[in-house]
Amino acid sequence: MKISVRLTVASFIAMATISVFAAGGCRISNNNIETKETIAAQDTIQPVNRYEMYEIASEFLNKPYVAGTLDKNLREENLVINLDSVDCVTFVEYVTASLISGSKPSAYDSLYTNALKQLRYKNGKIDGYMSRLHYFSQWIYDNQEKGLVTEITDSFSSKPFNKEINFMSSHPEYYPAIEKNPEYLNQLKEDEKFINSIFKQYIPKADIRSQFDKFKEGDIIAITASTKGLDISHVGFIHMVDGIPHLMHASSNKMKVVVTDEDLVSYLENKKSQTGIRVVRINNQD
Repeated sequence: MKISVRLTVASFIAMATISVFAAGGCRISNNNIETKETIAAQDTIQPVNRYEMYEIASEFLNKPYVAGTLDKNLREENLVINLDSVDCVTFVEYVTASLISGSKPSAYDSLYTNALKQLRYKNGKIDGYMSRLHYFSQWIYDNQEKGLVTEITDSFSSKPFNKEINFMSSHPEYYPAIEKNPEYLNQLKEDEKFINSIFKQYIPKADIRSQFDKFKEGDIIAITASTKGLDISHVGFIHMVDGIPHLMHASSNKMKVVVTDEDLVSYLENKKSQTGIRVVRINNQD
């Protein structure tokens, strides 16, 4: 999982044991590629409605959960595309990039790689480690500004998510790039200051079941965390099973991509560190 703390925060947390953190005819080849930014020919992405989430995401079922795939190269920040192993955030990004580009996941398709770059980096531009959207709250904000997604948490019965976010700057030891480059801390604290200035809402666990009818297939679910300083500890997609929302995600417990056997609320109920959810909808996927 990772939330760019990516390790997006969610990912590393899973690594740190704090626990912070696809389908009919769509065949994904083995890819573990770092691409230069020049592969992406266009600077903007217009969402399309060519594939459904499950059509793409089911191709990742049973693929192994591996944290830290974006941080193997600490010398240079490139667009990493590893379709053979994912954490919770890279799984969401790989599938979402396909949905907004209308292209199958591939390290060699410029439409797809540009969509992934837009999702993963501030303003869609690669400019070193700190250009990545490390906190998922910032991921949501940035990609909403780009017109790629819309947070719909406020369409549910929700509450303000008032929490100071500073996990990364408080725990640089979890992030090799920051440990190696302590000068990143100043920029990181600026990012955290910005995140804390954004008005955020969440749906407490106790209030989710009564609103099952509001979820749609393919909604992105960002699970809020009780961990001090952390916004989101895990992410995945809604997959409807007999009209009931389940979570499709890269599971650090099962060490692979799965659809939960239990419904969304039952999945959350016994996880004390997970306090609720935020809901994000990919644009033009209705």
